[in-house]
Amino acid sequence: MRFVDTKQSRQIKRKIISFVGQNFSNNAPFLRYFMKKNEQSALLSGLITLLAAIPQPIWHRFVVPIVTQILWLGKTEFRRITEINIRLCYPSLSESERKKLGKDSIKETLKTFFEFPYVLVKSSEKSLKKVTNIDGQHFVDDALSKGRGVIFLSPHLGNWEFLGLKVGQDYDLTSLFKPGRIATVNHKLHKAREGSGAHLVPTNKKGVLALFKALKRVKTIGILPDQVPDGRNGCVYVDFFGEEVATMTLVSNLIKKTGAQAIGCFAKREPNGEFTIVYRPADEGIYSNDEEVSARAMNKTVESLIAIAPEQYQWIYKRFRYNRHGKRAIYKR
Repeated sequence: MRFVDTKQSRQIKRKIISFVGQNFSNNAPFLRYFMKKNEQSALLSGLITLLAAIPQPIWHRFVVPIVTQILWLGKTEFRRITEINIRLCYPSLSESERKKLGKDSIKETLKTFFEFPYVLVKSSEKSLKKVTNIDGQHFVDDALSKGRGVIFLSPHLGNWEFLGLKVGQDYDLTSLFKPGRIATVNHKLHKAREGSGAHLVPTNKKGVLALFKALKRVKTIGILPDQVPDGRNGCVYVDFFGEEVATMTLVSNLIKKTGAQAIGCFAKREPNGEFTIVYRPADEGIYSNDEEVSARAMNKTVESLIAIAPEQYQWIYKRFRYNRHGKRAIYKR
């Protein structure tokens, strides 16, 4: 029997996806029918531990290629959003080049996903053994030696969990932490990130004040520069890959008030599954007193980092949702 993709069938599919999404957040509410809250947490914790026990090469060499094919050939949301973003950012690429970049991006995103349980369960010492090279660390050391705090600009590129572990080990790092929906994961993630020495603060005024104080003490902080800002406050609309996007002004304000130096960075995944930490100075325009010029320079910094390993950027992220006119329709089906 041939499946017909009608409006009614699409509505049913959305309801099923919504049900699954709702029930696998907040410690899976549907489990309440079968077990107590502490039993739910134990089950999820056990599942994470089980996934972490499977060697990473098995995920990378066998599981990831299969799941990539399923997500690509199934014309999933993963593929749809990825293709939209790549088409926007690389209009000069041929169709075959965009397709290759899209598939490679999904593959790298899946690797990040399957590396996540490993970071949550293993000790920071064991996880850090996967970080085998550092490129550009002198940029950080030079800034600190001159009495300037450092703002690490770390976009959705490579594996930011390994980056955070290494930066937290090497420097006095303060970064924002916004809890997710799953309490068990939140606990493990908070413990893992602080395990190597990082200090996590909430994503509110108290947290921003902690970032300011850290920079004043000539320490380091971590910022996600390509995060879509909440609401219209604290952002400007500037170019990113030729498209106008809402861009945070937090980094510009911190630089003005503290004289900190901004450095772009990410954990680049190597073919053997190990990581190189890459540090690069931010575009000089980021130190401008003009918020728009500074924000555009921050986006340029992100672009230059992505150029090093474009397949490792999270092209599934809806970065182009908003411009100065409001929400755009580019991701609408």
